[in-house]
Order: sequence, then C-alpha cells, then structure tokens
Amino acid sequence: NKLKKKRIIVISHLLNEKRLNKKDFYFGNLGKILKKNKISHQFLLINHTKKNSIYLNNKIKISNNIVIDDYLNFLMEINIFILQIKELFLIFLRIRIIGYSNLKEILFSLFSSQTKNSIRLYFLMNKYLEKINPKFLISTYEGFPWERQVFKATKDFDKNIKTIGYQNIFLTSNYKSIFLSLKDGFDPDRIWVPGEFPKHLFEKSELKNKKIYIVGKLKNDK
Repeated sequence: NKLKKKRIIVISHLLNEKRLNKKDFYFGNLGKILKKNKISHQFLLINHTKKNSIYLNNKIKISNNIVIDDYLNFLMEINIFILQIKELFLIFLRIRIIGYSNLKEILFSLFSSQTKNSIRLYFLMNKYLEKINPKFLISTYEGFPWERQVFKATKDFDKNIKTIGYQNIFLTSNYKSIFLSLKDGFDPDRIWVPGEFPKHLFEKSELKNKKIYIVGKLKNDK
C-alpha cells in the first residue's frame, strides 16, 4: 500500500536487521541526493536476513524503502517449479550437445535455490513495476543471475525504461559473467563503475558499446 508512481527504482540489499533504518550499504547517500534534487524514487531491498519481509517492513522508518517480498502466492510458486521441469525436458532433448559430463552440474544449477530466487524475483518485479511505473531502474551489478532477471523484467514491462547496473565489487579480467552480453533485455542499458580500471575492463568486454560512467564509490560520504 505504500507504493506509488516514482521516477526511479533502486534495487539494493538488506544485509541484516541492524541496517534497516541506516544509510544504504551499497548506494550510500544516493537517496539523499535524489531527495535534495526533488527526484522521486523508491528503494526495493532484497532480503538477506533471517527475518521475513512482513516483519521487516513493519519496522522500516525510511519512507522510500521497502523490503521485497520473500515469496509469491502458492500458484506462482508452483508455476516456477513447472518452468524448471520444462527446462529439464529441454536439457535432455539437447543432451548430445550439452554432453553427459556437464549434466550433473547443470541439473544442480537448475534446481538450486539461487535459480529459484532469480525466477521468483522476475515475477515479483512485475508487481512492483506496475505500482511504481518508473522511468529508470538502478540495480547493483555484480554478475549474478538475479540481476539479469531484474533487467529483463523491467524491459518486458516497458522497453523504454532505462536500466542501470552499478558495479561496486573488485574486478579482474578473469571475472566473466558480469562482462557477458546476453541481449534480449538481460543487459543493463548503462553501467556505473567506481573508477578508471573497471571502466577499462568493460570497454574491452562484450558490453563495450554500453554507456559507461565513473560515479565513484557511492557508499562513501564524498
């Protein structure tokens, strides 16, 4: 019921309950900067605590923050399982291409909690996008599958929404997934980086044609 139309959605993380009403761990003072410039925004926090989102949302005092739901309704949770089963059949149809040596690892990945959480987040994002209807979506960008699902859900909702991935982890040239171009809405339109070195790495990657901006470490006060 708190949700309404905003110009920007920011996807961040709640790492523990103690940080519930403190400055965002990843984006620092970004919320204050947006507020100062009268830019409407909504922080959606992925729950990494052991407390459920209903309890946490009742404790939130920052009006522009909300913890993302932990689960979908029962039918949608069943739908996720059906999608995984469908993909299982497709894997066995392609077994000659994939190879039996990779099968165990692929099956483990398909039914892992990370995969289920990524698919769940895609459907959850549809609910938040309908309520907020933003012009921009900003998300932490570290090379995880759920990030790609957030970008994809946003583009499927409205292809005109600009998606921004904020890379804030230490990178080397051996780091692979964050540099891959998956196309079809799975890539961010723009990439924010903390400095020259990661900018250089992105400019040599499959995402070199994206707009890349140096924004520094946003969690720092300056």
